[in-house]
Amino acid sequence: MFLAPSTGKYLSILSLLLGSDGLISRQANVSLTNDTACVGINAISPKCSSNETPYQRDIFYVGGHYENSELGNLTYDQIYVEKLTPVGGIMQPKPIIFFHGGGTSGVVNNRKGFASYFIDQGYLVYLLDQTSVGRGSEENLDGFEMRIGSTAEISEAGFTAPEDWDEYPQSLDHTQWPGSGLKGDPVFDAFEDTFIPLTSNKTAQQESMRKSGCQLLQLIGSSFLVSHSIGSVFPILLSNDCPDLIAGSVNLDPDIIPFEDFTGTGMAMSSERLWGFADVPLTYEPPISNYTDPSSDHDVLERLRRLEETVFGSSASPTSGAQQESQTVSTSGLVLDRSNDLDYNNGGESLALDDCDIFTFRITGSRECYSPRPIKVRYIDLPSQVDVLSLFENYLNSSDSQVPNVLYPSSVQALSDGVYSQLQQGHRINLGSAGLILSICAAGAFFWDDGFSSSFRFQSQDSAAAQCVIWRNAAWDLLDQAQRAASHSLEAIQARIVLADLLYNMEGTTSRYRYLQSCARATAYEMRLHLVDLPGNSSQDTPIALETKRRLWWHIASTDWLLSTMGGNVDRVYTVNPKHMRVNYPCHIAESTEHTVSSFIDWPEAIIMHMNVRIRVAEALRETVDALPLGSGDVDTLPYSKIAALDKNFERILTEYPLFDIGMLPVDAEAKRIALQRASGWLSIQARRARFLRPFVQIKNIPERFAIFRQKCLNAAQSVMETASSVLSEAVDTPSSTASGIQDSQKRSTELNSRRTAYPSGLLINHLFMACAVLAVDPSLRGGIDVTDSTLDQETELRRTKLANACRLLVKAGEKNPVAQGMVRRLVGILRKHRIHGVEDDKGGPMTTQETETSASSARLVNTGEVTSKLQKYPDEHEKAIEPWRPRVSQQQQQLQEQQQGDQNWVNDPLDQNALNGIWNDFLGTGSTSHGWEQLFADLDYLNGGI
Repeated sequence: MFLAPSTGKYLSILSLLLGSDGLISRQANVSLTNDTACVGINAISPKCSSNETPYQRDIFYVGGHYENSELGNLTYDQIYVEKLTPVGGIMQPKPIIFFHGGGTSGVVNNRKGFASYFIDQGYLVYLLDQTSVGRGSEENLDGFEMRIGSTAEISEAGFTAPEDWDEYPQSLDHTQWPGSGLKGDPVFDAFEDTFIPLTSNKTAQQESMRKSGCQLLQLIGSSFLVSHSIGSVFPILLSNDCPDLIAGSVNLDPDIIPFEDFTGTGMAMSSERLWGFADVPLTYEPPISNYTDPSSDHDVLERLRRLEETVFGSSASPTSGAQQESQTVSTSGLVLDRSNDLDYNNGGESLALDDCDIFTFRITGSRECYSPRPIKVRYIDLPSQVDVLSLFENYLNSSDSQVPNVLYPSSVQALSDGVYSQLQQGHRINLGSAGLILSICAAGAFFWDDGFSSSFRFQSQDSAAAQCVIWRNAAWDLLDQAQRAASHSLEAIQARIVLADLLYNMEGTTSRYRYLQSCARATAYEMRLHLVDLPGNSSQDTPIALETKRRLWWHIASTDWLLSTMGGNVDRVYTVNPKHMRVNYPCHIAESTEHTVSSFIDWPEAIIMHMNVRIRVAEALRETVDALPLGSGDVDTLPYSKIAALDKNFERILTEYPLFDIGMLPVDAEAKRIALQRASGWLSIQARRARFLRPFVQIKNIPERFAIFRQKCLNAAQSVMETASSVLSEAVDTPSSTASGIQDSQKRSTELNSRRTAYPSGLLINHLFMACAVLAVDPSLRGGIDVTDSTLDQETELRRTKLANACRLLVKAGEKNPVAQGMVRRLVGILRKHRIHGVEDDKGGPMTTQETETSASSARLVNTGEVTSKLQKYPDEHEKAIEPWRPRVSQQQQQLQEQQQGDQNWVNDPLDQNALNGIWNDFLGTGSTSHGWEQLFADLDYLNGGI
């Protein structure tokens, strides 16, 4: 009876028949026994109980592909797989896959074998019938010619009674087979019955098993492989092709004698294995040479010698010094070079090894020929389309950055419709499109929080974080492949921007972040996005497509200009020349309302305003970079009028910036998200202004005409602290301020109570950090300063209180966010270094740079007031540069090494919530010179990367 789609109907009929009186009586009672009569084939009796461990069995066919033949399309190369799940549940983290030997497909006749043993231990067990064997038999009749499994004589000589055949020295020691081991013995006869035909085309079978085997491992994950006899070649092939998916390999009685294959009666050599352990290509270090010429005995011996060196080391085969030198194998992992940028999260931490491929290098011999390693098939798992759109919505509604503004929900939904339709039809998809989908999923997973409503649910935040890394790495791999193939698309640019935003929140403006930005910029140039609105440049793009290009280009250009003021190796350097672009500013283009993604992008006026403000800030910073000298020298070296003109750019933006008090907006979640993005934009402007005017803060006796810049810097830094602290305090569940400063932030914190947790935001943490660093160099916060004005004294104490509160928030955020944790640890390391070194004053103490005399002279210049007199001698109308009043740091790399050492000492220390405050207070109480503060700030400047 053939059970087709109506299998259930037949099973019902069969159940009725078996339960009727005409077949099996309902009163029948079969007693089970387990005596000596239940041995071998006799155990098939209903009276015999099973020796197997209880399990649940599922059957699958894995791998395979269609081949067109004269008869039609046939399926080749699939593996038969049985999945055995312990009834008591899986207790072990990794499954076991068994590979049977040649001519058989597993233990039979009621014997409890390895599978039952490991099921008892709680392992999930997989049993295979290899391609061309048993239930894995190939329909490729021409390519898989069959041969016998075994003869009684081969079995006796090789397995059951080798002591009677004396074919090899160890045969006489054989004692481990029950009975005589000869034909006619019941145990031997039962064993001989198990043999089935197998293919004689070992090359075809090994190639099919290596492909389908890796597909099986891709489906079930990292596993242990256990093999026997001829089956032992397959774990070796899988170790060669997909090593990352193999937890361990155990080969029992392996039939893998290097370069030779012994089979048949008399154990004579029947053929050679041209690749050592297999008949198909393997990768060796050093490689096999002349493998295509097996006729030379000398070549076989040479290959054996080199194999011994690979497996056992060079001591296994002594050679001359010259030979050893020429045969040296240089094996090296990926060198994780620490970035010199010293971005705020980059101190003393390297990339995780699972974050990128590990390469092994070797030195080949002179004129040595070698074959490339077989290319591994890489499988990328895409979430369902419903999950993609849910994660996209979560990303849009959670990110505080400007990146979601370059994504039209209708376009993303149309993209996902196209990608998943192509996948269902078996078509190839654009790598950039797949990269964008995975980048969005990774970003959505990163911002996911189990404490807030979301249309997508992970099991836990740890699960979301792990999935974020998986999707991020897969997206990066796809985008790198697209870059190598020169496959340019808007989706690839968007994917890199989203991925860069994710890295910014995870790492800061590291080298990897800048790499993604540079790739996006290069692709944008190739697609001529910098000439979108060039007169005469005709285009067939829709209005939405044209506006997308404008937004993408302006995001890339403004990011390039913003990065030029972030310190490190790219400080005061930008790539995008405004003279080489013709792109209109972003504007609102109405899109389709048919998309199902709900987000605050439905507020078009706010989106355009945020994008244009970011562009204006970037243009102001670009103008600042153009005005500053390359290398040493800061704003303090410019003429007064130039400083005022540059600061006027910030003043104009802040004056025109809309209010962001949430209390003025409707009590609506979307409106509050808009307000939060406005708050983020506000503190970004203020933070950059504070950094720009920072040199004016540390001067004790600053001339009156320059005091306004000092006050503007302090006000900007204080505004950043108030805004960032109010948002961050809600995220870490800490009061937003002490009693002294609660009026400034309590309202914002209360109004943000419906906002999702904001602690992943690298922007908030980064800007708050720099605001703390700016306020810390205020001389009025240090001891020994006479303050006669009670108003100034109150302002100083207020700043001191807010600084302490902000430091506490950073430490508290570090308990949840690794970005904040790494930044705080490195900040403490720098402060400890300076406190321990005790940067001395000019009375004879050592300085921290090599330019001791110059630094001391500069410090004396400040203490004697000579700088003040020099500043005052220039009237307002003169366009002369202000004399520098502080020493220049010329040995930053030397200081960097000291900082790194401090970071290493700190990395294992626990984060005490009061530790940072104590170090701030201790350092603020010291009487460091201007040089000491400048060196501290130089270290902080290289430490930070996001302002």
